[in-house]
Amino acid sequence: MESYSCAGPKGSRMSHEAVVAVDHLTGNLLALQATTPELAQRIMLPAENSYIFVGEDQEPFYRVHNTLYRFQPSIEDLPGSLKGIDGSSQAILFGLGFGEQLAYALKHHPEVEITAWDRDPCLLRQVLTRHELSGAIRTGRLHLLLGADLLDLPRLQSSNPAIAVIKHPFLFPIYENDFTVLEHGIQERTVLLCTGPLFVDDLADAFRASGFTVLLFDVTRLATEELEYAMRKARPDLVAAINYCNGLAEFCESFACPLLCWEVDPSLDRRVLCNAKHSDIHIFSYRRKNLNAYADAGLRNLHYLPLASHTGRRRPTPAPHDERDYYDSRLSFVGSSLILTADHYRKRFMSLYQDWRGKGDEGAIEALHTIRAILDIQAKDYSRYVIDVLMWQRFADFIAWHETSDERDDPVLLVAEIAAAEKRRHYVCACADLGIDVWGDNGWHLAVAPGIRYRGNAGHGQQLCTVYSHADINLDIGRIYQADIVTMRVFDVLACGSFLLAEWNEELESLFRIGVELDAYRDLAEMKSKIAFYLKNPDLAQKIAREGMAAVRTRHSIELRLQEMLSVLKTD
Repeated sequence: MESYSCAGPKGSRMSHEAVVAVDHLTGNLLALQATTPELAQRIMLPAENSYIFVGEDQEPFYRVHNTLYRFQPSIEDLPGSLKGIDGSSQAILFGLGFGEQLAYALKHHPEVEITAWDRDPCLLRQVLTRHELSGAIRTGRLHLLLGADLLDLPRLQSSNPAIAVIKHPFLFPIYENDFTVLEHGIQERTVLLCTGPLFVDDLADAFRASGFTVLLFDVTRLATEELEYAMRKARPDLVAAINYCNGLAEFCESFACPLLCWEVDPSLDRRVLCNAKHSDIHIFSYRRKNLNAYADAGLRNLHYLPLASHTGRRRPTPAPHDERDYYDSRLSFVGSSLILTADHYRKRFMSLYQDWRGKGDEGAIEALHTIRAILDIQAKDYSRYVIDVLMWQRFADFIAWHETSDERDDPVLLVAEIAAAEKRRHYVCACADLGIDVWGDNGWHLAVAPGIRYRGNAGHGQQLCTVYSHADINLDIGRIYQADIVTMRVFDVLACGSFLLAEWNEELESLFRIGVELDAYRDLAEMKSKIAFYLKNPDLAQKIAREGMAAVRTRHSIELRLQEMLSVLKTD
């Protein structure tokens, strides 16, 4: 598959189809210029589009979190996808894709006035390129909306309760958060929530439960002008983000808008660039140590905030009766192998090293041997992290050079990620004699051995809950360089009413009663000993699991974390 470009055709000669496409785009933009000139300008602003792919058969796909969604309905499916439009005088098309539904509706339902919305300017540009819409635009039969214009739809719906609402058959799962604006109307408070990791969906639910209208805000793909339009249109009470993006604080400060940023993921880049001084820029992190980077950048409103679970989505989930044998497990680990990325990080380290020493320098081979020696020392005791100290001892000049360069990937963390992969594989393999089921990426194929069953990817939805719910013991194995955090896995397993054996650290002990709500191990030997103990004492494990579920629901839900974040705002 190749990336699909939003740009026009290249080359001195254009096919008939390309000429028609240019004519369509030009005519449609002229019509928009005459009716809604601001929209015509917004559609043509630059936007990142590497998430749109077209296969060899010209079928388009949309990538979300490494999952590809096809979004082109077949000709045969188009009539059924417009169910509800018959007999209506007005319709809302929610999500456009490449415009097949819109073109069909305009042709086969000439009596219907259509308002069509899409979040993505690249897709809307493709609609204007592929279809002749200028007549419908000029006569007012077709109204196009983009991004933050979503806020106009509840008012349109309230003015005509009989209006037909047509969801795009394939893009709707991607736009489900957006649809809640139409479904629930405009609330008293509005938050612009930056798109990003899967955790965004959980936080969006918590905001809605707290009485907010949630409008998604794509700060990494859209032009600054489009982001500014969204701020003016929404006039939000605050902007919220999962993980910090350089420039976001300054942007919010320019609008005197509060920012809540919750860091939930590890990053190889610990450099924070910030010139904002606004008192309502608040950074929360799941790891106390990470707050140092924000302090060094001059930010002052810094808060430790552990992770949490979406207790509405994470709950005990039995498998269908005919699938129980598939999910039932005595001992289970769910998580990335980290194996597939370890080689990438090794190559990235060497690339940085050669930038320092020179591409032809023979010291590169020596550097590889040194890294291997460091990893071997770490492997002698994975309960104590020594990579950082050893790296400074062996690569002090290189690391010092890197800290003054423009390179953003931290070479110490690159090697630490390799060690994390080796530790995780070592711990899983050590459980082979006990029998362990492993769920995660394909890298686990490299760890398959007698006693280890690779079960595939558990996904992030209901299946993950089912996997957690059907394991007698769920194992937590964190990244070796983050031995001071409580992982998301801890909260989610407990929310599903399952027993968890986690790695001990002070943060874990401060959040949970060890031995009562979960149990913990300090090294590999204790881990294996406790696994054997709880396999022989399943009633005790189940009692602890019940206490753990109660702990998450009463003390560690995302709703409670959000209330803690909102409590720091002057506007709350």
